[in-house]
Amino acid sequence: MKIVIFTHYFYPHVGGIESVVENHAKRLAERGHDITIVTSDIDSDSRKDSRDGYTVVRYSAMNLLEDLGVPYPIPNPVNCIRVTRNVVDDNTDVLHVHGLNYLTSLLPLLALRRREIPTLLHQHTPFVDYSPIVNSVERLNDAIVGRLVLNQADHCIAVSQNIADYLEELGADRTDVLYNGVDVDRFSPNIAETLDEVLYVGRLTQKKGIDRLLQTVKVLENYGHDSSVRVVGKGDLTKEVREMADSSEILEFEGFVESERLPQLYSQASALIVPDQTGDALPTLTILESLASGTPPILVEDKQLPEVFTENENYLKAQPEPESIANAIQRLSRSPELREATAQYSRKTAEESFNWGSKIDQLESLYQNI
Repeated sequence: MKIVIFTHYFYPHVGGIESVVENHAKRLAERGHDITIVTSDIDSDSRKDSRDGYTVVRYSAMNLLEDLGVPYPIPNPVNCIRVTRNVVDDNTDVLHVHGLNYLTSLLPLLALRRREIPTLLHQHTPFVDYSPIVNSVERLNDAIVGRLVLNQADHCIAVSQNIADYLEELGADRTDVLYNGVDVDRFSPNIAETLDEVLYVGRLTQKKGIDRLLQTVKVLENYGHDSSVRVVGKGDLTKEVREMADSSEILEFEGFVESERLPQLYSQASALIVPDQTGDALPTLTILESLASGTPPILVEDKQLPEVFTENENYLKAQPEPESIANAIQRLSRSPELREATAQYSRKTAEESFNWGSKIDQLESLYQNI
């Protein structure tokens, strides 16, 4: 099949949707499909290039809001429409659009509305709680941009059940859940020896619970806990994290790291801290990568988890209070038996339920159905 994928950002811009799109495109191309990604030119100097058997074509866009914590590029409408019409032809079998919330999804679909090409809408996020003012803008955007994109889609998929519910609230007739996958060859427990340290990977923002994470470190220090808490990422709270790491005996701050280093970091950690799941689709990509690495996550919310997750087998649960998260870290640190059991079951869960191969099988079936 000839498949054209639309996404707001793509490599070298780093993010969850970018990673999913990259894994889809690479594996679909390996199976013989003709894949083209149409995206914004944010963080890239190239307008067209080839990667792993597929093509990436870019249009110009502004990125005014990301520094405010809102990943929302604004496309040049003329250039976006021209690029879209040049890429999509009569031989295109499927349009795969990532995210109903973005102008980068709406403009291409409006440009192609007379083509009647089967369209799959793929939603990665629910409503995200930012602040009262931003929330009002977000709801307005959902009501206008979101519904227009939704009306153009022939079928919807979501990466978790709460996001499927969100789509149906906006008017989707029915939404299938397609959980994200993980590369179980790239992420493995055997890459590095497990150390007595816990890991955070992600954006350093209020929404991700960084304040709660830093308070947890203070609690651990008061307990006399001597294992490390390693923080990897960047964001608007980078300064606060770095300053605390400079004066802390247990907080290690690495900042942004290249993706090649992540398998080692996951493999050597005894647990992954996920201090806030508000606005996330569970399981997140970081959770899946930690599972594949034999590194159980510590979660403060588990209502959205798939049935294959079992507390104290492939994850540990804590309450949102820093003291509760610190207690979960200490419980794992003091029990070699619990560390070993959760490590083995975490790896088994990734292999049996979240291998990318099975997810691409499901995606191909969805393409065929529409």
